[in-house]
Amino acid sequence: MASNHQMVSAYLESVIEQLTGVDKAVPDHEGDYAVELGGARFWARVDGNDPAIVRVYSTVLVGLDPTPALHEALNDINARMAFLRAFVVHGTVLFEHEHLGTSMDAEEFANSLRTIASASDFFGPQLHQQFGGEQKFQESKSDDYTLPEADHPGYL
Repeated sequence: MASNHQMVSAYLESVIEQLTGVDKAVPDHEGDYAVELGGARFWARVDGNDPAIVRVYSTVLVGLDPTPALHEALNDINARMAFLRAFVVHGTVLFEHEHLGTSMDAEEFANSLRTIASASDFFGPQLHQQFGGEQKFQESKSDDYTLPEADHPGYL
């Protein structure tokens, strides 16, 4: 019998394939799925087994020194954001949304991507201006990228 993690991973692959049109969604060596949608790159992964959690995120900035000022800025963003969180790991700022894997559907997944893109577009340049680093989300965008409409714009 397949584990909860395996079932959610298979479903996540199906959702990614449905939304992006790729033939087969395959995780990288760390278990992350690249999700190219709307002219930008996002990431998704499945963590845990019972329950399995789908983490959807953008890599906003890399190469930062995780200073107290950066942590304070991310804390301020988290106080303004609904359903998302901003944090720094190994000098990389991520914006992430989580789903309970067994109840996530394609519409919720797509809404997470729109909300993450909106937050990354709004806060990413501000963080870059204040703290530097390399703007990974901005660099991932193609020429046909347009700011997606988010269902949770209240934090902006």
